[in-house]
Amino acid sequence: MTPGIFYPFKRHIHRVAHKRGAQTCLVAVTPVRRHETGIAGTEFIPQSSTIDMPVPSVLLFLKSPVPGYVKTRLARDVGDSAACAVFCSLVERQVAALPPGWPVEIHFAPAEAEDRIRAWIHGADRYLPQVEGDLGARLSAASANAFRRGTEPVFLIGADCPDLDSEDFYAALDSLTSGCDAVFGPARDGGYYLLALKRHAPELFRQIPWSTSEVLKQSLDRAKQAGLQTALLNVKEDIDDISSLRRSRPVLADLLLGNRGVKQKSL
Repeated sequence: MTPGIFYPFKRHIHRVAHKRGAQTCLVAVTPVRRHETGIAGTEFIPQSSTIDMPVPSVLLFLKSPVPGYVKTRLARDVGDSAACAVFCSLVERQVAALPPGWPVEIHFAPAEAEDRIRAWIHGADRYLPQVEGDLGARLSAASANAFRRGTEPVFLIGADCPDLDSEDFYAALDSLTSGCDAVFGPARDGGYYLLALKRHAPELFRQIPWSTSEVLKQSLDRAKQAGLQTALLNVKEDIDDISSLRRSRPVLADLLLGNRGVKQKSL
């Protein structure tokens, strides 16, 4: 696991704290190449059952790093620029923590953000705009297209979880190779931070109450109805608002709230 606050947030906090009133997150974005920066800890050795399996593809869903467009719930308490800095740091940490050698697809929004995303996250195998529709439609379309290209298995993730590391990807892969059809990474808020699929399962994306505490429960119910064997990883925090940030990184939350208070008093 990454020790302390998630990598590499100190750089972003410093820049946001000294650029009051910034209307763009470009000052907080540093180009990142996959695996160019090491993460502290011991390298995880995958189980023997995963060694001879096809290499999975990771489908990473991102928004363009623009204040007011990302982490809007967190922004209510810490401001747009600081929330954008949190988002940027989460994304960079997640990219660095992906399993080496696994193909990566960046699924971005909005569609016109491709140049900015490519300039920020280097080295992905594909850069694809997300389709229109709710989260279920976007996840389903990306999954279906990946399997149609012959990719298997497929891992779908965002970048909200500051503790999702390569060990979790290998654990999910081991569950798939042991007979499971789908593996969920449960988030503490009732959603999920990872979904690993052996085959496309459109049932998992239809009529789900996204952004509620019922997401994981109803997804598991749909999987059971479809006859899918499922497994769960460890529960982890997704950072969406100040409460989840406090639970995950309390020192960082206090720092952001302190900076916010100082700015408000100075106005």
